[in-house]
Amino acid sequence: GIVTTLQARCSVIAAANPVKGRYDPALNFSQNVDLTEPILSRFDILCVVRDTVDAILDENLASFVVESHIRSHPEYARREQAAFDREYRATGAPVGADATDTRREQAERDTDDDDGDE
Repeated sequence: GIVTTLQARCSVIAAANPVKGRYDPALNFSQNVDLTEPILSRFDILCVVRDTVDAILDENLASFVVESHIRSHPEYARREQAAFDREYRATGAPVGADATDTRREQAERDTDDDDGDE
């Protein structure tokens, strides 16, 4: 038969979430993502992108995304809002500004809980 060597080029972009849900700077990269060194050695570049915990910044980003969606799809957004209002009013869950305050308070409690873990 024919024996030959072929050039092969391949680009791979991969992502991995930290094992415990948050990146622990005290651990090395392979321990954070629970991948072995032989697997990691196949990649030329490893980058860590960390999300800092900030309830206000997260709320602002979420509002921006939702408002952008509403501007792009106003008819869909109106139907979804009406369905949301009907469902949550029926269950007695907070709606509108009360819901936003409740979510913000919960996010702040979550942030306070996370601060104690580090």
